[in-house]
Amino acid sequence: EEHRDLIAKRDEATQEKEAKKVELENKKKEISAQQNQLPTLRNATEEKAKKAQAAQGELDAALAQLPGYDAKLKKWQAAAINTKLLEARRELASLRGQAESDPAHTPALAELEQRCQILEKQYQEAK
Repeated sequence: EEHRDLIAKRDEATQEKEAKKVELENKKKEISAQQNQLPTLRNATEEKAKKAQAAQGELDAALAQLPGYDAKLKKWQAAAINTKLLEARRELASLRGQAESDPAHTPALAELEQRCQILEKQYQEAK
């Protein structure tokens, strides 16, 4: 009886081993196929990046020819920074109220104050 159980366990282990072996071979084939595709995909990606860079260059050149574009761009960039600054200040005011009642907010408050200072500096430089 015991001997039959051991033989059955051995047979089961052998079947599992064979199944794992087949699974491993399938994975190896799958990995090999993917590795074969890598150069093609890499070339396609590089080609798309070159096209995008060329298109961006053409776009920049065309925009630079528009009258007052540089001034408008500078104004838009400053406005974007100012919007972030206003949102950060609003969040800072809210956090200050929370920090008064719960000191656990103090580290976040210091971090947000520093972020506001950085945004303020960026805004002044962008103006």
